[in-house]
Amino acid sequence: MKMQHIVLIAVVIAVISLGLQVASNTKLQSDIKNINFRTSEHDVAIQHLTVGLSERLQMSDLKNKTAEQDALIQSLSSELSISKQIVEKNNATITRLQQNTEHLNTELKSLSERLASLEHKTPPPPTPASVNTITNPIVKQSTINVTSQNPFPINQTISMTKPDLKILSIAMYPNPLKVGDKPKFTVTFQNISDKEIQQNLVGCGTDPSLHWDIYPSSSVQNQPAQNNGLTCPPIIKTVKPNDVSVASGYATGNGLYKITKADELNVILKLNLEDGSISGTQATIKFNVTATR
Repeated sequence: MKMQHIVLIAVVIAVISLGLQVASNTKLQSDIKNINFRTSEHDVAIQHLTVGLSERLQMSDLKNKTAEQDALIQSLSSELSISKQIVEKNNATITRLQQNTEHLNTELKSLSERLASLEHKTPPPPTPASVNTITNPIVKQSTINVTSQNPFPINQTISMTKPDLKILSIAMYPNPLKVGDKPKFTVTFQNISDKEIQQNLVGCGTDPSLHWDIYPSSSVQNQPAQNNGLTCPPIIKTVKPNDVSVASGYATGNGLYKITKADELNVILKLNLEDGSISGTQATIKFNVTATR
């Protein structure tokens, strides 16, 4: 064979081999493109799945959060309802407390008024008319001491509605009297009856068993006692048979007399005691004293 033919055959073979390689490369490139396209699709699909999954997760979280919020709202609503019930109960309790307090204040005011009414009821003092109603009034003259800083004998007239007392002495403070003085008196007596005798003592809001009047009115001034605003139940002392007690008190009207003029004064002491009867036991003591300047 000639050399030219061999070269031609070699060139043909080389061309065929090159064509095959080109075709193979083209196919490979096509396959690579397909793979790249599919990879892109997969990437897009994966992106869609990722976005969808993220949205689902977010939706799931949102649902969970919404459920938690609903639970919190329900719990808060329940707590608010309980608080409202507690407030309503407290308001009802406060209302009842206010009503009870108003009722108690009304009762206390009524009780105070009744006590004040009882405390200001002065037992009727013995008068000549009341003494005359006694079947056998006891009137006697005696000499007893008016004692204080300077004791001295004095004549007085004693009248009693019942023979239940023995007047032992009387006292005057100050003694002797001067213009400007506000005299006070006490009576010492003995229970000579066979029953107990009740005596009202001097105290806040108490009407004592002893009162007095001083005449003439032109020489004295009756001044009401200052009201200290205190009220309390009467202070009562029980004087048993044969017991000795001292009675003190105020001028008639629970005040005090102020001496305004040097003069001879007529003093009337009125002792009013309770012995369980309606009339009680009264004693009236009359005597004279002289006030100086």
